[in-house]
Amino acid sequence: MAIALGTGLGIGSGGMPGLEAYLSTRGLAGSVAGADFRRRLYWLPSTADPTKARPASETEFFAQFTAASTATRPYFDAGGVLRADLAANQPRFSHIGGTRRLVLENALTNKLLCRKHNPVDLAQLGTGGDAAAVLSLVDDRTALSAAGLSAVCSNGMVYKVNNTAGTTNAIVAFNGSVGNTNVHCVQAWMRGSGTVDLRLSDASVSVSASLTPNWVQYQSGGGTPTATNMTMRVVIPAGAILYLILPGLYEQPFAPHAPVIGDTAAVASRAVESFRLPIGLEAAMQGSAGTMLVRMAARRAGTSSSDVPVVLGGPAHPLVGLRSATGVRTMLDGASVLDAVPGADILANGLGAVVAWSADGAASCANGGAVVSSATSILPGIRSTGWLGRAGAGGYAYGDGLYDLLALFPARLTNGRMQALSAP
Repeated sequence: MAIALGTGLGIGSGGMPGLEAYLSTRGLAGSVAGADFRRRLYWLPSTADPTKARPASETEFFAQFTAASTATRPYFDAGGVLRADLAANQPRFSHIGGTRRLVLENALTNKLLCRKHNPVDLAQLGTGGDAAAVLSLVDDRTALSAAGLSAVCSNGMVYKVNNTAGTTNAIVAFNGSVGNTNVHCVQAWMRGSGTVDLRLSDASVSVSASLTPNWVQYQSGGGTPTATNMTMRVVIPAGAILYLILPGLYEQPFAPHAPVIGDTAAVASRAVESFRLPIGLEAAMQGSAGTMLVRMAARRAGTSSSDVPVVLGGPAHPLVGLRSATGVRTMLDGASVLDAVPGADILANGLGAVVAWSADGAASCANGGAVVSSATSILPGIRSTGWLGRAGAGGYAYGDGLYDLLALFPARLTNGRMQALSAP
């Protein structure tokens, strides 16, 4: 369904005064193209005057968005309910901490072989440790509904381990090995009593969870397994009771914000979400001078040899790329780069980045840090197309992010304004 700009804010699809007032209020005066994903507002260059913005619909803005998978792209709605009802090629917005954000995540596989939701049996689960512990399926629909999980976990069934009669630890093992020794993480929703340990079998990845009567999402950080046959398990101490659903074993250093689900006894995969920017915005990027602003919550940072793309051009050149948690890199001419040092840690504080170009060269800054500049400008070829995150056919392995705002200006802004806009 097409959503007009300014839903709920009094800015209709033809409301130029309303759009101009919004841009001015948000410090975005002069922007000709962009999106406020939090507020569901979109604007593109006017056909009559490309130096002016016009309201755009969500459908128009996402005309070049692609994502093959549907049910494996869950999200949290405004009420905190986990849902999995997206159509193919429909953008995914999720409310995280009460904030609506555009979710762009890379392809990902949940390597567990059990049913991740709506289990009907105990297939692909095993037990160990105290023989007095009982593993079963139980109907927990009341608690699932209270936690906002019942839309996905619709049959109400969850896994339960009762170790109240035990005197030692009980173990539930999930079939599905890591398969390699790359970095992995584990995730599950759990409730109950006692303190359980969700981990890999070699404890290279682990998170301790002090359970409560309410469902809570738990996930580990990333760790490197010692062998390719490591599997996920939960250790339940004597006297404890565990309820568990939506388990996940993922080959990446952090858990997805929402699980990769599947109700069959097999691995489940999610396709990459690829967002090529709308044609009107790409056209505006071709100007001899311009400034682009992006604000987002980064999920991962790059390394000394590889950037994590935030905004791509070309589609193989980062207009904004994360070199590290404290470094932002812009590609200028296919060889030269421009590095900005943010005023705050990106992973901890989010990212606000601004990159600009003109006949005099290029400039960049991040998180209110110092503006850095170069006499070498950003070549038009690098700005020939625009993508948020990872391009579907790009040369980058990763491009995960939760996006708040994007704005393009048809001029090189002043250093002071660039710094102000980059504050996340």
